[in-house]
Amino acid sequence: MTLRLTDTLILRPLVAEDFEAMAALMGDPDVTRYLYWGPRTREEARDPFEKRRACGIIAPGVTQLSLGIEESGRLIGEVALMHLDNPHRDGELGYMLVNGFGGRGIASCAAGAMLRIGFEQLKLHRIHARCDDRNIASWRVMEKIGLRREAHHLSNEWVKGEWTGALVYALLENEWEAASR
Repeated sequence: MTLRLTDTLILRPLVAEDFEAMAALMGDPDVTRYLYWGPRTREEARDPFEKRRACGIIAPGVTQLSLGIEESGRLIGEVALMHLDNPHRDGELGYMLVNGFGGRGIASCAAGAMLRIGFEQLKLHRIHARCDDRNIASWRVMEKIGLRREAHHLSNEWVKGEWTGALVYALLENEWEAASR
């Protein structure tokens, strides 16, 4: 599945040649600052990369759809819908970009395309996204693409040696349909 979003921006399945770029992304302490994991060494990135690479198609029983974000021929990030194999038809949206590419609408464009895939092709009932409450850039993306804030959990998780809060955003299929009209 390859989607051209703009003249220079493409969502596409990850390929073996993307490993070095994805390993660098997963190893960047600034990129992984607000994630549960990371930074990862090149060796630690291999297995998660291979799992993501295997998730580039929509097929029966798929549990995750992971697509690389490419701009002008360079892999600059990833966008994913996760936990898809559940009776509630609820998927979780996630994204990450190479440092220096934020603030240009790339994450919003890619995440918005994944909403469309989730609701229109995967027929999800609900798509949610979470982020550390300090990750202003991430919750701004969620709001920009139309997700509504459902919860703000204060100091609810112990992550990387500190208590962190979480913001939860979501959109229901009927909200998507109303906004798409």
